[in-house]
This record gives sequence, C-alpha cells and structure tokens, in this order.
Amino acid sequence: MALRRQDGFTALEALLAAALMSVVVVTALLFVSTNTGAYRVGQVRSEGHQNARIGLDEMERELRVAGYDLSGRVELLTTPTAIQTAETGQVAFVAELNGNNALDKVTYRLTGDRIVRDFQSWNGASFSAATTGVVADGISSLAFQYFTASDATLTPPLSAAQLATVARITVSVVTTDTAAQATASFPLTVDIRLRNR
Repeated sequence: MALRRQDGFTALEALLAAALMSVVVVTALLFVSTNTGAYRVGQVRSEGHQNARIGLDEMERELRVAGYDLSGRVELLTTPTAIQTAETGQVAFVAELNGNNALDKVTYRLTGDRIVRDFQSWNGASFSAATTGVVADGISSLAFQYFTASDATLTPPLSAAQLATVARITVSVVTTDTAAQATASFPLTVDIRLRNR
C-alpha cells in the first residue's frame, strides 16, 4: 500500500505565514497612524489660520468705517479724529458701529497670544467702561502701519496732528503653529482704506 500525501501546512510554513502577515499589518498600522497625525496637524494649522483670518476680517470691516459719525460727536472729543490712538501694537478708533446713533470707541490690541477688542459706547458725557472680547487666538504678532492719503508712511506713536492725517492702515498678523514638531509661522496682512476721511 502506498502512502498518501496529506495536504496542509507544516509548523514552519505556518510560522512564516504568521510572521509575514504581522509585517503587513504593522506596516498598514504605521501608515494609518502617520497619515492620521499629518491630518491632525493640518487641521490644527488650518483652524489657526482661519481663526486669524476671521479676526482680520472683523478688524477690516470696523476700521474701514472709522470716523462714521452722523451725530457729530467726534468733533466734541478731546482728540476729534477718527483714529484716537495709533501705535505699532494697537489702534483705537471711533465710529457709530451699532446703528443706535451712539458713538462707539474700539481698541484692537494683542494680549498674550490673543487679539482682543475693547468696546466702549458714548453715554453723553464720556465713553463707558470697556467690554473686552477675544477676536482671535494663536497669534504671535500684531502690527499696525499708518499712511496718509498720499501713502506717506506715518511712524507710530502718532501725535494728535498726525492722527488727523491717517487715511490707510495696514494690519499684519502672524499665527504660530505649534502642533507640528517644529514651530511654523504664517503671516497674514490686510490693507484698509478709511472711508470716512
């Protein structure tokens, strides 16, 4: 009687197949893990950049109407100009922003890694206490540049006479991404022409 060959795997073949399968699974897991980490870094970077862009859009919208004053109250202020304070790291201006026929004063400045907005309304004799809100966070730098109507550069801090000549403001923001292993910075700039000059 002849011996019949039995189909199947030897122990050595099974071990080799298991080892090969382990290498394939580990490689696939590493690939998924790496791509997930890259996605998260990209998402954090995108959110920080979008956050700064939204803050800049708000600043641009409000600064563009600096000096808008149907009530004529700006002329009664100690500094009767649309721009009240012009420094490298902050700007303060007046305008009727709420549509309630009341003059408002807004200051934008950097505190820590946040752009904050101080808001005050005219109460008939003076501006109210400031209400402060965060406009954007994750910001490493905020800088304002000031220009006349003929685009001559004004060097901050501006005097009262220079405040009256501001016709254009450039706002530069740098966001910092620390989600990656190396810190990366992303600059954003907006150029604003004041409408009510």
